[in-house]
Amino acid sequence: MKNNRLLDKFTEIIANALLGVSEEPGWHLWPMPHFHPSEGNFYLYAPKNSFLIQLRFLINALRDKGLNDQDIALLFKKPSRIATLTFLFEGLRYTELTKEDRIKLAVDILNFITCLRKKDPFCEEMRNILWEDHEVKDVLGNVNLISLHQLPEDKSTKIRKLSSQINASLWLLCEYLYFNHHFIGHEFHGPYKLSDGSLLVVREYYDLKNELWSFSNKLPANQITSFEVYEKGTEIKFDFFNRIRSSASLPPRLLKVRFKKGGIEGEELDENGMKDLLACIIDVCNDAFKLISGLKREQLLEKYVETKYYILKPLAEKLGLGWRPSKEIYDFIRNIQPPTAIKESFKKLETLPRKKQIEICRLVFDPRIDELPRLDEEGY
Repeated sequence: MKNNRLLDKFTEIIANALLGVSEEPGWHLWPMPHFHPSEGNFYLYAPKNSFLIQLRFLINALRDKGLNDQDIALLFKKPSRIATLTFLFEGLRYTELTKEDRIKLAVDILNFITCLRKKDPFCEEMRNILWEDHEVKDVLGNVNLISLHQLPEDKSTKIRKLSSQINASLWLLCEYLYFNHHFIGHEFHGPYKLSDGSLLVVREYYDLKNELWSFSNKLPANQITSFEVYEKGTEIKFDFFNRIRSSASLPPRLLKVRFKKGGIEGEELDENGMKDLLACIIDVCNDAFKLISGLKREQLLEKYVETKYYILKPLAEKLGLGWRPSKEIYDFIRNIQPPTAIKESFKKLETLPRKKQIEICRLVFDPRIDELPRLDEEGY
């Protein structure tokens, strides 16, 4: 896909995705009372040697080292983690990068996603396909799925409930770990159509025991993976940012399932293992709530920034470099307040017709645009 077509498609996707989420109940509650996400992003593009400048440096240095796009994409680990970086396109025009350089950086990031998602990088078909058919077959050959219809009804009901509770608790844990961008810590992919028409969904939760927080150290594994097979015809959708959608409740349609501590080759969990895992996750989430609820705004902003730098860890370590923010970044957070116009602009945007909202959002995230129109100008 040519660069302009790629960017046109991206701005369409992100505008509709963000506005779609803004219509859902509760979207504005966290971390909005403390800061708007765009205020947090300010600290990732406004400093002189910002996150975006560091990201560009690392990509160029890795290419100089001989790595190609596929190699670099794999260092990010998962496509949805890379997708979180696209939220920062709103700040590219405020860096010292030339228009040519900021377009190049944006296109690089989108191309890395394309390397990891098969055929449909923007999930326009509402599927997140990472594996070819033969890979799905190979993976399932290493998974001993629990066939729920072969179990007594009370036991199958318990396992369905446990599966839902574990997934909900792990999602919450990812929100605590990478708040506001929980998909830094998970990749849900599929649905993969199996030979009998049933649908496989894989949920990979990874980097759960990271260097950002201490509360997750008691988890039994750094990665938890679930393999879930649903009835033929079950509606399961994924968007560009790895949000899962279904018009009906999924647990009653679950046919087979297996949780593993680790990845594909990990230890399989039976019902008791699932119970133990759930209890541990809930305990960790309680610790996380106590810790995070006690942090002040400045501390939360620092953590917000650190979670984005954590994405760069494998890239930096490949070059023998450190990944954490510099002292200058922390000083910037402590001494500089984000412009009030950031929050006010979003308030004004909410009052506009949907068509105009989409138009403005597309401009905001388009690296080709040098200057945004003021929302109080004619026509805006």
